[in-house]
Amino acid sequence: MNHLREMINQREDKKKLRLQQRRTREQLADQGIMPQQQQQQQELLQSHGDGNKETSVRGMLSFPSWRYGDRPLAVFRSR
Repeated sequence: MNHLREMINQREDKKKLRLQQRRTREQLADQGIMPQQQQQQQELLQSHGDGNKETSVRGMLSFPSWRYGDRPLAVFRSR
């Protein structure tokens, strides 16, 4: 019975910690300061478009819709 209570306490502690981290992150974001990792992600997004397959640089390489105009790829595959 005791270790059950311990497990519950640990879970609560984790929840509190996560909430605290989230709050500090949000506060930092409000001030315009971003943690390193998030900043890198932001830069990646800016350099590679918005992750939309047809508009981003990477997407254009992997998804050649521009080659076929707006016809779906399946049309070409079925031949």
